[in-house]
Amino acid sequence: MMVWPILEPELMKHLSAELGVRVGTRVPSDIDGLPGFVRVARGPGTDDGLTDSPLVDVEAFAPTEIGAARLAEQARGVFHALKGGRRLAGILVDSVSTATGPAALQYSPTISRYVASYRLHYRPNF
Repeated sequence: MMVWPILEPELMKHLSAELGVRVGTRVPSDIDGLPGFVRVARGPGTDDGLTDSPLVDVEAFAPTEIGAARLAEQARGVFHALKGGRRLAGILVDSVSTATGPAALQYSPTISRYVASYRLHYRPNF
């Protein structure tokens, strides 16, 4: 029986190291005091028994709209750099494509947010 590694923890570690900001699956209660934050969430997808192909939603938060836009674009670059056999602990990423590019969505009067989705195709890296 094929069991895929849980994707979010590996993406969180990698994004945090690459972007230099806190990354999580839930928006922290102290979001107003952070210079930037990225939220990742695995969405729906399919598999063929070997390769898992979920959507991954990415939200970039910052105190300014420009800051959130820059963080979102940096995150897009990190995702696309995973293409072509990049290994993240127990995951081998075959390909990445942008499903929806970063777009501004109101979060609060003091925090800006950009949201994007990426399609990952990955396999367990045994």
